[in-house]
Amino acid sequence: MKRAFFFLLIYSLVFGCSKSDSDNNKPKTPATPKGWSRLGTDSHAMKADGYIFDMKIDAKGNLYAAGDHFNSNDEWNLNVWDGTDWKDVGALNANDAGHVIALDNVGNVYLGGEFTDETGYKNAVMWNGSTWSSLKDVGTHLSKQPLDVLAVDPAGVAYSEFSIVTTVGTNFVKRSGSNWVSIGNPPTALSNPQAWCLISDPSGNLYASGDYKSDGYYYVAKYNSSTGWTPIGKLQANAVISRVALDNAGNLYAGGRFTDINNKRYISKWNGSAWTQLGDAIFNGDINSITTDGNGHVYVAGQFTNAGNKYYVAEWDGLKWTELGGANALAANNPISVVIADKEGNIYAAGSFTGADGQSYVAKFTR
Repeated sequence: MKRAFFFLLIYSLVFGCSKSDSDNNKPKTPATPKGWSRLGTDSHAMKADGYIFDMKIDAKGNLYAAGDHFNSNDEWNLNVWDGTDWKDVGALNANDAGHVIALDNVGNVYLGGEFTDETGYKNAVMWNGSTWSSLKDVGTHLSKQPLDVLAVDPAGVAYSEFSIVTTVGTNFVKRSGSNWVSIGNPPTALSNPQAWCLISDPSGNLYASGDYKSDGYYYVAKYNSSTGWTPIGKLQANAVISRVALDNAGNLYAGGRFTDINNKRYISKWNGSAWTQLGDAIFNGDINSITTDGNGHVYVAGQFTNAGNKYYVAEWDGLKWTELGGANALAANNPISVVIADKEGNIYAAGSFTGADGQSYVAKFTR
């Protein structure tokens, strides 16, 4: 009896908690492929005939992409990836491409670009989750040029740069009620400066980069309502600063067209008191985009190529620059305009590179 009881006890311990046959037959969610993969294929693919200019991820994990995307009526629209499919965000039905996306803390999505409103001027639009509305101005702030920079601070105030009809050059503006109100421009020696990038930090400060120049060098400008626009440190960049990004620790990163003495592009880091070069200057083309992840790693992409003349995403791990995924892992055939990270550490890249079908697409890197 003791032997029989012992056998039954062992059997129950080993097999008593195992799944039933019906459990084992349940369909399993396929594992996400590691490395680089295309986000959406075949009937789930994005209909992108040209550039993908910008991407943003909201608090719910929805990925928005702006660019030359068309709906079934061949009208421009903002696309969103819901985890399975690329879908139109409402019925924007714009008459030209979107260039830049911004998100606020309550789920609104802002879009600026080449498209015009019924007045024939460029303006931003906002999606509130159910409808699109135009952020046109009832006064005189009507933009003649594309809206290429757009940011929303933690208080939900939108900022942009307009080429205003009634003035010469461009002006930074903030949304106030139904109007755009000028907040001035960074000091510069250039007669008609233009912003290439505009971001906000958690405290509501703005950072702008572009062709702002002082004492012979290009610089990053910071704005707050108390001090206005001021240069940040002495970066001493010798060409346009096209992109800036912040990490979770508040460090600021800058890149673009500026080079070292060997004509190589590099990334500079501002730690709150000084600019330093981030590793070696290894990039043989312009830097179009910078992002950071939760581990403090920095990712850049643009018009630079590897030894095989393929465009790639570069990763800074705190010690060195490497090609994300290894040599020719992405092997993009055209420049990369934007790279972003999600909260899980996945990296997304897009631009003018195409798949075998000739369509531009969003590439995802999963670790």
